[in-house]
Amino acid sequence: MSEWISVAPPETFENSPLQAIDFQGTSIAVVKVENDFHAVVNICTHDYEMMEEDDLEGDELVCPRHGARF
Repeated sequence: MSEWISVAPPETFENSPLQAIDFQGTSIAVVKVENDFHAVVNICTHDYEMMEEDDLEGDELVCPRHGARF
């Protein structure tokens, strides 16, 4: 299990469950699903497209360019 690192207060996710957070110079996509938080580097590994707020479908991040799901 990875070490927990706080990057934003929970209130950040009240209006949108997906937020792009800058952490030490890297954009991180942080997603709140139910009461859990998940984070990945905020870029599609296939096409290098940045994820946006409207790219969340249920509990999956969807690449806006080609539809890959994370």
